[in-house]
Amino acid sequence: MDIVNGNEHMVKMTQVIELKPYQRISDLRLNQNYLGNVLSESLVALNTSVIGKLTKPTKLEKDSKVAVKVTKVSLPYNVELEMISDPFNVVEEGSAQRFLIESEILEKLKPLMIKAAELIKKSISQSRPIILRHHADCDGYICAIAIETAIKSLLARKHRDSIWHYYKRNPTKTPYYDYADAIRDLTTSLGDIKNQKPPLLILIDNGSTQEDLLALKKVVQFGFITIVIDHHQPTIENKKPIIEEYTHVFINPFLIGGDNSLTAGMLGVELSRLINQTSDIDHLPAIAGVCDKSQGREFDQYLKLANKKGYTVEFIKQLGQCIDFEAFHIAHMDSGLIEEILFTGIEQQKEYVNLLDQELEKRKKDIIKSAEKYVKIKEMKGFKVFEVAIKEILTIGRYPPPGKSIGILFEHFKQKSEKPIIVMGRGRDYITIRSNIDGFDLNKMTQELNKKLPHTQLCGGGHNLAGTIRFVAAAKQEVLDSITKYLSENHEPA
Repeated sequence: MDIVNGNEHMVKMTQVIELKPYQRISDLRLNQNYLGNVLSESLVALNTSVIGKLTKPTKLEKDSKVAVKVTKVSLPYNVELEMISDPFNVVEEGSAQRFLIESEILEKLKPLMIKAAELIKKSISQSRPIILRHHADCDGYICAIAIETAIKSLLARKHRDSIWHYYKRNPTKTPYYDYADAIRDLTTSLGDIKNQKPPLLILIDNGSTQEDLLALKKVVQFGFITIVIDHHQPTIENKKPIIEEYTHVFINPFLIGGDNSLTAGMLGVELSRLINQTSDIDHLPAIAGVCDKSQGREFDQYLKLANKKGYTVEFIKQLGQCIDFEAFHIAHMDSGLIEEILFTGIEQQKEYVNLLDQELEKRKKDIIKSAEKYVKIKEMKGFKVFEVAIKEILTIGRYPPPGKSIGILFEHFKQKSEKPIIVMGRGRDYITIRSNIDGFDLNKMTQELNKKLPHTQLCGGGHNLAGTIRFVAAAKQEVLDSITKYLSENHEPA
């Protein structure tokens, strides 16, 4: 409740929600306060299609604005309401709901998150198909599955056994919305576009950069409504995000002074709770945070929530590694396996980890042995560079893939080095990078190299300390030499 200063005393204001015109009885929440319009002494309208019966008659005039509490809902038509006599003010749905943690960044993002939740609920009410397109790693899966839990619950109320006609979840291996994925989404949705409504596309753990732009333009051209939920540094052009024109809601901590420590999984869990007050998901943000190497105040609070349910950092690392293993083999399939793992309970999760942990540890050790044999180490002033031909020490089609393997090698070499390091895994036409050099910014380096080497078609990026750059294969050695020069000029002490 808000507290408003009166001349003589403090007045408590009851917060009420105004039901949207498209919402139906199935959207009501028990014990929630709503704005109503008096129709008669016993009937109050919450909108043009939702009318409830008062438990006690009112003497207020017709069309009076009142605050009412929903005390009973019996589908399909019966709603019982209790009149609230306190002064009230109208608020956006979700604005009074608290996040799982205290966070200035989340509070700044809240208006956008409420807008996204509203757009999702409106799409469900209008029978607009929804596509969740998410990065196929642990963080991306957690964000998508948390939101999916809320969406499926609302869809079940409206469409019962036919919810899959209105909803799809598609993982993507690339850390951006690839044009090929856009074509897949369009191809599977052409019937919806022709016969119903263009879909709502929710991009998760990608969508913020130049590499996402063409695919976003394509689906928007066909009438898609888009929401982007991401924590990667967005591409800025003319002082605004390059994708801004092609998304209806863009949720990214970087836009309000945050960084990548508030991961997609954390954002997805909080958004899920705004959509449908989803419960039993407060252990998920910590799993996303540990797997995405998050740090900071928000992560620490989420970790405490997971600790209360018996999750330790070490166990979360093991569980996250197993989830990534499954995601690698699921590839582009819409599978419920990872959802089952996340919600099965900690005792069953321990059994699942025990099944895979020994094999995954063996594979990590094998990669480290091969890398130590073939790695090239450069001693720079103040840091070390570890360079390895990553695909040449891996078996094609076998987990872990190059990006995950570079992460493993980074953790290994970091522990052995007294200096900050940068690990570069070179492929035929790409370099995957992990670093802990103070002040290093992969995205800034990518932009500068692209200006100096326009003939290399260099692109890519990611987080400041982790990501991948791509280029034409003929330029590989030139790009490697340019990276070494850039590091020497910008990160070696004078």
